[in-house]
Amino acid sequence: MRKVLIQALIILILGFIPYSVYAVEYAFTPINAPGTSYNYASGISGKNIVGGYWEKASGWQGFLYNGKTYTTLDDPDGVYGTTEAQGIFGKNIVGYYQDASSNYHGFLYNGSTKTYTTIDVPGAKETEAWGISGRNIVGTYEDSSNGWHGFLYNRKTYTTLDVPGAYLTEAYGISGENIVGYYEDSSGNSHGFLYNGKIYTTLDVLGAKVTWACGISGRNIVGMYEDTSNDWHGFLYNGSTKTYTTIDVPGAEETEAWGISGRNIVGEYYADYDGTWNGFLATPTSDTSTPPTIVEFSVYSPSTSLTVSITTFTAIDNVEITGYMVTTSAMAPSAKSSKWNATPPTSFTFPSKTKSGTKTLYAWTKDVDGNVSKSLSAQVTLDL
Repeated sequence: MRKVLIQALIILILGFIPYSVYAVEYAFTPINAPGTSYNYASGISGKNIVGGYWEKASGWQGFLYNGKTYTTLDDPDGVYGTTEAQGIFGKNIVGYYQDASSNYHGFLYNGSTKTYTTIDVPGAKETEAWGISGRNIVGTYEDSSNGWHGFLYNRKTYTTLDVPGAYLTEAYGISGENIVGYYEDSSGNSHGFLYNGKIYTTLDVLGAKVTWACGISGRNIVGMYEDTSNDWHGFLYNGSTKTYTTIDVPGAEETEAWGISGRNIVGEYYADYDGTWNGFLATPTSDTSTPPTIVEFSVYSPSTSLTVSITTFTAIDNVEITGYMVTTSAMAPSAKSSKWNATPPTSFTFPSKTKSGTKTLYAWTKDVDGNVSKSLSAQVTLDL
């Protein structure tokens, strides 16, 4: 059991920041099932956290923690003590279990019906489910030649995920259409990746020997990296600013970040003073009232069409940007408007009755706490 008396620790997180952005402070809370000696937290959805624990009498068990109580997860098709929970979305949980032949199978647990469904990639020797978003599930599988691949399962069909040219690919997290994981190149070097359904983008923490991307929420990604001293650290990658921030539990020898939901991060850490691994929940304590800042906004001009191209739309925030909007009015839109976009728009269409002339467009962003930015304007000349 964890011997630390302080239940929430605060640290100023510093990372590899190529230009000026806001630092983030986190409070760390241990996530440890009572009476267990080894814990990890791997997935989070709202206030619910999933992970696993190990104890000598029962081996590995998955758990669901709702902030007050721990509920054990044990797939009935598995050998007792071989169930591990990895991802959660709403009331659905994914993970994997081991059968009597020591082969792994993925599972989907429906929290409403309290039933388990096995997930096996057709023809695979072993399957592990790691992440879930809506009806989509991602994970890894071993083929008949002992090669490992990522997969995307939409409850009907399985799609293999392989980073081009990679020796090995494993998928761990999913948010909407975006998938994260890690791959090994032909030289045996490990890199994180982000896949948007069309393009694989490599994620490497500056100066790291190894980088793994494990969880994603919106444009934010968490994972872990190994430094030149062979120590592991968690990281948060902000997709809006393209910056990495190191996540280290105070006093821990090693830290690994596995899951993220909104602004909250879960993972595990090893403390050399007690000799065990512990789960953790990291919650931001920095200023949540600061609105985003739009760094750059420009449009293509002149235009012979009512639909004009937006050439740049860049913004930063101290926590997370969740909405982008372009309007013809200088009045700030409501944070609750249905017209917000999750990503920066690439075009804007004027109303059909708009006449030729010079027009002004206003760019806006909002953050996860509902703060709306000041606008940045750009002019376009319509020649209709």
